[in-house]
Amino acid sequence: METIEDEAFMESTAQAVILPSTCTSIGHLAFAHCPNLIYIEIPASCTSIAEDAFFNSPNVFIYHID
Repeated sequence: METIEDEAFMESTAQAVILPSTCTSIGHLAFAHCPNLIYIEIPASCTSIAEDAFFNSPNVFIYHID
């Protein structure tokens, strides 16, 4: 998986997400409206994250892996 497409996980009930090292981008509203999401791990290979990727997901902690 290289790209998390626009709205891919919108309104998901997931609590944690660990993206693979092959991920290079996260699209618009990809994790929007996910109030249960508290943790996401993003690899260094992910160099493009849409400004609104986590819109209205107030509890998420974003951890970047170098």
